[in-house]
Amino acid sequence: MMRYIEALAVFTLLSISMASQSQEVYIKNGYLTGNTFRAMDEASKNVYAVGLIDGMFLAPMFGAPEIKLNNLASCTVGMTGQQIVAIFNKYLSDNPERWNQSMHTIGYAAMFRACDK
Repeated sequence: MMRYIEALAVFTLLSISMASQSQEVYIKNGYLTGNTFRAMDEASKNVYAVGLIDGMFLAPMFGAPEIKLNNLASCTVGMTGQQIVAIFNKYLSDNPERWNQSMHTIGYAAMFRACDK
């Protein structure tokens, strides 16, 4: 599971880094889909969610501008993994048409929506 989280973090960072360098970005499919995430037990969802957010916070190591993470960082201060999972679950519940898509992009969209307030 730890290797999975590490791979996910690297992939997320590369994706964010690429986005900061160009307007047009190709995001590779992630390891999980929304359906896979929905089927996971709560502990696994928690580990995945925290790993995804931690991976996003490492994006500046790959060249992404730190300023792009400010909203996410301020939004998630004090949040628990359970809260992040709840945000992901709500987004999935509201968007069943995305269940077959990659969870890393779903997680990004969910956090973007939750933190855009």
